Amino acid sequence: MNVKYGSVFTNPEVLNRLAQIEQSPQIQGKLSALKEGVKNNSFDPIRLIPLIPVVMVLGTLYNYFPNIDYSRYKYYLLIVGVFVVCFAGKFFVNNKVDVDALYADNVLTPILNVILPGTVLNNSEGIDSSIFDNLLPISSRYYSSKHIIFGDEFKTEFSNMQAIHFSRSESGKSVKKTDFIGQVLLINSKTNINGHIRIVPVTGKNFMGQKLNGYYGKKTKEES
Repeated sequence: MNVKYGSVFTNPEVLNRLAQIEQSPQIQGKLSALKEGVKNNSFDPIRLIPLIPVVMVLGTLYNYFPNIDYSRYKYYLLIVGVFVVCFAGKFFVNNKVDVDALYADNVLTPILNVILPGTVLNNSEGIDSSIFDNLLPISSRYYSSKHIIFGDEFKTEFSNMQAIHFSRSESGKSVKKTDFIGQVLLINSKTNINGHIRIVPVTGKNFMGQKLNGYYGKKTKEES
């Protein structure tokens, strides 16, 4: 990021605007919605009330017919149990609130736009995966999320990223290996370089004294 943006986080005018936004009725309302979402996602015993009649019916059957061999009806009881579990699960899932999206839209985006106007946040998508092919050529899959495009002149991008690849164990089973979990910062800056530069740390040496680069992978054919 250009050095001229370095002082924006301590700029008194920016800090004053942030304080005004925090106290504004709009943000207070959004914060209340966020708190309500967190509260809604927490366990509440009252949500189990719809299941009480089912439990009462099963209890009544057991008390009035104690001599029945219930093992003969285990498959029917299993069906009832599955129905109860599915009903309860669907009820809880349908009532869950996407707190991450609420926080991103209601809190983080307004704050970032005060600091760097024009900043865009996408809570689900990430940086173009083709870019990661140059970062971690050893990896076969990339998962990126929490994509932020800042409003600076370079349109700097930030994203969470996880990279994995699969290998075969001695028994022939496919084993998933995590190559990287962290954050990626992408700066779009024009250069006179035809291609890319990849700075790779040395993680160790093998018994022949050759340098190892860990999950960053050795030099590819396109890298001299």
